[in-house]
Amino acid sequence: MGIPDFWIKIIKEKTDEEWNLEEIWNELNNRRWSEKNIAYCESHDQALVGDKTIAFRLMDADMYEHMSVSDNNSSVARGIALHKIIKLLTFSCAGNSYMNFMGNEFGHPEWIDFPREGNDWSYHYARRQWSLSENSDLKYKNLLNFDTAMLKQCSRSLDSGFADLVHIHNSDHVLAYCRSGLYYFSTRILKSHTLIINLRLKKGGISLFLILILQISADTAGFLKHLKLIQSSTGMNHFFPFTCLQGLHLFSV
Repeated sequence: MGIPDFWIKIIKEKTDEEWNLEEIWNELNNRRWSEKNIAYCESHDQALVGDKTIAFRLMDADMYEHMSVSDNNSSVARGIALHKIIKLLTFSCAGNSYMNFMGNEFGHPEWIDFPREGNDWSYHYARRQWSLSENSDLKYKNLLNFDTAMLKQCSRSLDSGFADLVHIHNSDHVLAYCRSGLYYFSTRILKSHTLIINLRLKKGGISLFLILILQISADTAGFLKHLKLIQSSTGMNHFFPFTCLQGLHLFSV
């Protein structure tokens, strides 16, 4: 099963609470050591008429009515958060380069349909509405900002081999891993919870101890700051988002 098919299977068949992090980790890292890979979350087929993109599967018709930045629709908030976590998990784990199909970087709400006999040779859906991503009153811009930040801040991860697993706990829905000196944390936790993660850096045997307090929230605009690092052996403070993934450059290792 390819990675795009894997994500669709999870979205269609599992509730959020049923996501198996070990299964996800194994799938994203299931490739030959000796070969470089191109990773992508969804293929062009999913953007064509008759199928659905990840964004549309997650938010469906709510995308047409509730994408205003002032709208707190829970379905859209969930969809945006999961859209981000799927993209960055794939980007940071699954290959040595990353491919995106036009419009998916900001969650384009409509399919692509090229002129054909079945649509009376219409060009109406042979398009991408880039103006949606440029409108600061809509959440599409926030999705594009996340995608841009991901490419800018985390591209160094693509230069290395496989990611190193640091911590995985299915019951707590927490995953932590490192790739090319960037540490990534993912959480799908649905309750307030205190988790102790012991990060051991490879260089010089240095150990970093983190105590994280996870707080429930929803991502409606940009980057959330509701997963708080309250203590570390370095005295470092940092915030992580709920139902989102973020790269943290702790040390150059």
